[in-house]
Amino acid sequence: AMSFVVDPVSRIPYRRLPNAPLGRKPSLDIVICHCQEDLSWIANDLELIPEGTTLLLYEKCRQEDATAQHMKQVAASLLAKNKGTFDDIRIVPCADPEVRGDECSAYLMHIAVGYDFLADYTIFLQADPMDHLEMPFLNGVLKSMQQGTYAVPFLHLNRHRHVLTSTPCIQTTYTALFRKEPTELMGTYCCSQFVLAKEAIRYRELKFYLFMLGFVDGSIKDVCLLDQIPSRSSHCYVFEFLWHIVFGEDNTLPLRTHDTRLPIFFRQKYGNEHIHLPEPQPVYV
Repeated sequence: AMSFVVDPVSRIPYRRLPNAPLGRKPSLDIVICHCQEDLSWIANDLELIPEGTTLLLYEKCRQEDATAQHMKQVAASLLAKNKGTFDDIRIVPCADPEVRGDECSAYLMHIAVGYDFLADYTIFLQADPMDHLEMPFLNGVLKSMQQGTYAVPFLHLNRHRHVLTSTPCIQTTYTALFRKEPTELMGTYCCSQFVLAKEAIRYRELKFYLFMLGFVDGSIKDVCLLDQIPSRSSHCYVFEFLWHIVFGEDNTLPLRTHDTRLPIFFRQKYGNEHIHLPEPQPVYV
């Protein structure tokens, strides 16, 4: 476990992204927190892999060799289906110490290790993403990146919302992390899958993410469980309510459908609302 003495509220100036030059294709990292899940959806459900994409699988269950063999099959299937290919596939050991950190330790490890050489955009996913998001919506993001039209600093990908809420655990974690007390309820989408521009990640300095990592690797005492030693980080669950704030959004993240900052094709819940099936044609005998 790591321990850091830092100023956790330090951050650098942040600006909204300008519109991307038409046709400029950004570099992309797809980060997946993995533990034994079937990854065939990468070849079956993704419609394309944008040029310049690296896949990073943060392996939580010490099965790097098995995952590598599985990904060889997935990559071959992508090619066979003419959906493109990854520039690189990396399997990164990310086993938790005593406290289970779930996706939080994988996401934060990626940010902490790669902070100085981030891709233009990073998609953070769990290994079974369709449990929380709609694939047409994710495919819309990938198509926009392939066309060079994507320019959103922070985009939550999931379908379901948390209710506006605050609990003693959320309040305590918020105060410990941001060094101020929350003054309003937190509102966001459930379950921690999102797209980030490197500018949004760098809204906070590296030492802030090292501080966050200490919350989920057990080196910082769990503020929600008093004297108990948890087997699974309660901080990681609380981070579901805070990720958007970490990356520069207000405490209440707008519904995508109401967020006028987003391009119209991302102001959707499912990603395919704009598709209309043709009317059935009459059959004459």
